Amino acid sequence: MAIGVIVGSAFSAIVTALTNGIIMPLINLLLSLGGSGLDSVFTVLKGVYDEKGNLDLTNSIYIDWGAFITAIINFLIIAMTAFIILRVAMNARGFLTKGHLSKEMKELLISRGVDLKNKEQVKVELVKIEEEKRLKKLKKKNKKD
Repeated sequence: MAIGVIVGSAFSAIVTALTNGIIMPLINLLLSLGGSGLDSVFTVLKGVYDEKGNLDLTNSIYIDWGAFITAIINFLIIAMTAFIILRVAMNARGFLTKGHLSKEMKELLISRGVDLKNKEQVKVELVKIEEEKRLKKLKKKNKKD
C-alpha cells in the first residue's frame, strides 16, 4: 500500500506539471483572446488597494476561479488515467467481455442445445468450445511434427 501512495504522489506531480506547464498555457492562450487568461479570473469580495490605487491581492478577499478550474482539470486527468489503467488491467485479466456473440457462434450454441438466455450455460459451453479449438490446434501441430 505504501508503494501505491508513493506512485500516486509521483503521478499527481506529473499531472500537475502537465496541467500547469502545457494545458493551462494553452487555455490561457485561448482565453487571452478575450482577456488575460485564467490567472486573472477571480471575483473580489473585499478589495484592498495600495497607495497607487492597484488591487492588493495578498490582503484582499477573493474567489480564485482560475485555481479552481485548474484543480478540476487536474482531477479529470487523474480520473481519466486511473479509469484507463483499470480498464486495461481488467481487460487483460478477462473481467470485461463484450458479451456479444457472432451469428455463427449463436448457431453453434443452439445446435449444441444451449439456451442462449441462460448466461451460465453459455459461459460453460464457450469454455468447452475454446478448449476444443485449443486441442485441435495441438493435434495439428503434433501431426506436423
